[in-house]
Amino acid sequence: MVMSGKEIITKLPTAQLFNSIVKSGIDIGASFIHIEPSSETVIVKYRVDGNLLEADKIPKKRFNGLLDKIKTLANIPPGHNDLIASGKFKFTLNNSTYRLLIYIIPTINGEKVTIKLHSDDVLTLDIKQLGFWGDSLITIQDNLLLKKGLMVISGPGDSGKSTTLATLLNNIETSRNIATLEDPVEYKIKSANQIQINPKTKLTFQSAIKILLKQDIDILMISEIHEKKLASLVIDLAAHKRMVITSIYADSAARTITKLSELDTQTTSLAYLLRLVINQRLLKKLCDKCKVCVPLDKEASSKLNDIFQLNKASHIEYIHQLEKDYLLEHSSNQKESLRLSTKLSTTKSKIKHIYKAKEGGCTECLGRGYKGRLMVFEILKNNQSIENLILGNAKETLINNQAVKNGMISILLDALVKALVGDTTLEEVFHIANNYMVV
Repeated sequence: MVMSGKEIITKLPTAQLFNSIVKSGIDIGASFIHIEPSSETVIVKYRVDGNLLEADKIPKKRFNGLLDKIKTLANIPPGHNDLIASGKFKFTLNNSTYRLLIYIIPTINGEKVTIKLHSDDVLTLDIKQLGFWGDSLITIQDNLLLKKGLMVISGPGDSGKSTTLATLLNNIETSRNIATLEDPVEYKIKSANQIQINPKTKLTFQSAIKILLKQDIDILMISEIHEKKLASLVIDLAAHKRMVITSIYADSAARTITKLSELDTQTTSLAYLLRLVINQRLLKKLCDKCKVCVPLDKEASSKLNDIFQLNKASHIEYIHQLEKDYLLEHSSNQKESLRLSTKLSTTKSKIKHIYKAKEGGCTECLGRGYKGRLMVFEILKNNQSIENLILGNAKETLINNQAVKNGMISILLDALVKALVGDTTLEEVFHIANNYMVV
């Protein structure tokens, strides 16, 4: 973290003050830095693993100098403190380069600054590192070999969709011609021709797609579908024997399909061209150094029964098997697999124990009990049964139920398995359950 407010003010000139704020954010893995003026002071906050942490307070008298420094670096004209402004620049720390996206908006107490941090390094994650496993991992690997069709990543805001998009492209063989249309470009992808959308120069999604169709593109990634016109273009692209990978805001895999149908009237084309939908969330990851194992209490047991119907023998047996499969897949050898099998949270008839964050945490997790985040998923594969439902404009419930019959592991079940093995907590599972609706 940064030094205490008084220490910063007395020892650091403006440029070093700003560098210290940014460095602290990078050191603790922040995705955003907020510099918020109040009536008396200026508060620095960091968004870490989804949580907003207050770090320091800076006297108002230092704020104008700090604000001018940020505007200068971001190529934002000084003054005009009643206008919305944005800019960007690069920041280097420990041989790594970061892109800082600056957003400034006036408030009654002065201009609020939000800084979005992006690493400028090439993304190196593989698909398994994202959290895919079992049949889901095989499904994605198989679909990345296809020559045409549509793959859609969905989820609410801050669910890691951009990371998944970039990682999928990063794991496609380099012999294929890949282009991306992004707004903004968030990750560098080693084998892709990445294009930043810029309406000011008339470089829009629509204009770029027309040119790319003439440039022998095999795979096109479009960062997000946000309007009907773009949805139609995406379907047209897939119909032109291209593989298109994109994202959309939707709360479930089934909802993704009905939302695409609402955005585009080409229901027949969607039914035939859609390959799969990946719906995802980001959950807080337990700190491996200090997490604790505790017996399952009655309240949590009751909630689990309501969500997963654990009173049915077939359900708990299925969850038990999934936990075993997950641990087996993540063990490095047979000896490790045997060791992990003795620590199963489940039997064929019950859940024995769960994992929780240690109160007060440890030095590794800065006293929070959590460190980092992990993804959970549900993957809906298109097949004849789903295709027929799309053609019939079926409701989400019918699509979801059919996908489960076809073998889809729901996002709730994926979260539960990862909680049982100690990657996250039941509280995170319950949070998803409260916000996950298929109606």
